[in-house]
Amino acid sequence: MHYPPIYHHRPPTMDPTYALKPPKIHVVPRLNAQWIWAAKVRDKQTLTFRGKCTLTSIPEDATCFITADDYFTLYINGKKIGETSVEPGNAFVWQQPRHYNIHQYLKRGVNTFTVVAKNDTGAAGLLCGVISGNRTLLTTDSSWKVHEGIDIPSEQSDAGSWVNATVEGTLMTTPWDGSLSGWPGLSAKYLNKMNWYPHKYLQMEGIKPISLKDGILQVTNNSPSKHTVLIDFGQEVAGRILVSAPTGTNVLVGTGESIGEALNAPWGGVHNLTVHNGVQTTTPWSAFRYANVTFPSNTTVALKASVIAQLKYYPVNYLGSFRCSSPLLNKIWYTGAYTAHLCMQEDIWDAPKRDRVRWMGDLQVSGRVIDDVYLDKFLMEQTMTKLRDAAQDGRPPLENPVKHVNDVCGYSAAWVVGLADFTKRVGDLKYLNKQHDLLISMLRYMRTDLNSKDLFTDLTKTWNFVDWSPGFVQYSSLSRTATQMYYIRAYKDAAFLFNVMHDKVNARKCEVWAQKLTTAAKKYLLDGNTNTFSDRRQDNAMAVFAGVTTPTENSAIYQRDFQQDSPAWNQVATPYFNNYVLYAMSDMGHSNSALKFAKGYWGGMLDDGATTFWESYNPLWPKDHPHKAMQYSGSMCHGWAAGVTAWLTERVLGVESTGIGYARTTIAPDLCNLKWVKGDVPTPRGLIQVSITRSGGKETGYVIIPAGVTVDLKLNGHEQTVIGPSRFALPK
Repeated sequence: MHYPPIYHHRPPTMDPTYALKPPKIHVVPRLNAQWIWAAKVRDKQTLTFRGKCTLTSIPEDATCFITADDYFTLYINGKKIGETSVEPGNAFVWQQPRHYNIHQYLKRGVNTFTVVAKNDTGAAGLLCGVISGNRTLLTTDSSWKVHEGIDIPSEQSDAGSWVNATVEGTLMTTPWDGSLSGWPGLSAKYLNKMNWYPHKYLQMEGIKPISLKDGILQVTNNSPSKHTVLIDFGQEVAGRILVSAPTGTNVLVGTGESIGEALNAPWGGVHNLTVHNGVQTTTPWSAFRYANVTFPSNTTVALKASVIAQLKYYPVNYLGSFRCSSPLLNKIWYTGAYTAHLCMQEDIWDAPKRDRVRWMGDLQVSGRVIDDVYLDKFLMEQTMTKLRDAAQDGRPPLENPVKHVNDVCGYSAAWVVGLADFTKRVGDLKYLNKQHDLLISMLRYMRTDLNSKDLFTDLTKTWNFVDWSPGFVQYSSLSRTATQMYYIRAYKDAAFLFNVMHDKVNARKCEVWAQKLTTAAKKYLLDGNTNTFSDRRQDNAMAVFAGVTTPTENSAIYQRDFQQDSPAWNQVATPYFNNYVLYAMSDMGHSNSALKFAKGYWGGMLDDGATTFWESYNPLWPKDHPHKAMQYSGSMCHGWAAGVTAWLTERVLGVESTGIGYARTTIAPDLCNLKWVKGDVPTPRGLIQVSITRSGGKETGYVIIPAGVTVDLKLNGHEQTVIGPSRFALPK
């Protein structure tokens, strides 16, 4: 499908990949090794592994790649080749696989690879493989033998106490997926890389910058103590640090999303990189803006080293756009889009620094942004599939799952709602039909959390997460109210999905279930004295989001919990739940207040130096150290904080799909106090383009609708239905 160019100039986005054509990717031979261990995993465990390969001739070149969570010692044919051990300040040694040229250690016939692997705590695994040119000679799999304890390497029999290794998972299995740096061909083929150079050098000691463009530093030999430099890459990026030098040396690198994190608490620890002569050495993949680099203090000769960043990104086209009379809102829209894009890695993660995993609640928010900006199909479907399959754990689709999605009750509801969001925007019916039975079993499993009064009571005793804020804790009654509302929304959206799949029977069941839960919420959760569901924004926002509230209740909720001077604003909420607050305020008819909130809250992050939106935020945090308030562990790029971008598209520009893949669409611009707004919304049928200007109390402009789209247009108090293709001036 052809989309016309939207801009002749660069919009206010921080995305360095904006408008880049996907480069040709040189694919290194990929080692599809498997993570292996013993059948039982224990802390402080030491195992010996043995694998074999038979060679008819000795290859001219052969490279062994190996890592173990946590440490290993490698022997080939009885010869010790290399090892890893504890590195002070680096708790993730295993994230950097070692590679060895092993040509000289191989022989004709049977070659024995022996690995002594040690696990400190948590997950444990060994990953090993050997390649020669384009050939794979050996990989870890279930044919390897394992023995408890240390067995001195030899070519003795593998009988007796030796047993076949247990396969822990594939190369990209959690918790190791996305964490390895330097495994050949590991990065998904749909990801690209680009170099990114320092924006400026900050604190320097014993170092002189030579070139920002090339990231070249001159390490002088006259500093009495150490050689350090703090590098600012200008903005949040997802990638890793590349270090190279013409002579071998060790370099310490700590990265951070803030200066404080880079200096005081680098995520993943300080990485001790052994720089080989002229060969680039890398840190593990992460997200950062700053890098604190230390060269050894005993440097005796002048050293020129290159320190740059290598970005890893999922290629996207900015099909959607947003512009209005407020430059701040334009910047907010593109910052949210960039935040969501950085989370698009091997899958759609919550954040590229931490946790670097799939979370469905996060995806329900960031997924709408991804749909509205990029109209992505591949990565959205892949991520939703993995999340749902993990809950099913191999059971037949119609059987109940073994757990909730992500082990969070509300995230099962988020999967249903996210599937409906995706269907309305992308409209992939083939994918939806594959979810039919899984949808039935998940909805049935969700009902096991309801008591005889049709109230959510968390009977499965899983994590009833709602929001990172005081009062919202596991099993609390406050959390139950919000989750009840999420369940109601999920059953309503499920009815929509079953109707799309022409399953009227299950659609009707979902409508009945949604009504029962709504009746129970009104009877047991609504405060008859205040006409609200609590004194907290989260509960009431979810009630509005679920379509539970009446106009009378909306008025009471707004007056008590949402208007500017309400005590409820003193309560902490994350950007995740403030997303639902935005939608609730609009749906209650207070878009002006919502727009003011968006400017103050998300705009507040920008004022505090954000280039992507943060996992948590409080406008009262110290302006000079907001990341310290998150104890540095919080992410300064987090997908669940990006929802404001979708809200601006769907509520201010006013374009939202109500059918399958925008076949039926509502366009209801709400300019609030803006003078004009215009933008583009991608659909499977082409771009919907809207431009509205307010003058003299009237709104004029134009709308372009592609073929196959029927629009319910609401403007200036009038409603009309328009069938595309159509281009017309407003009012029509």
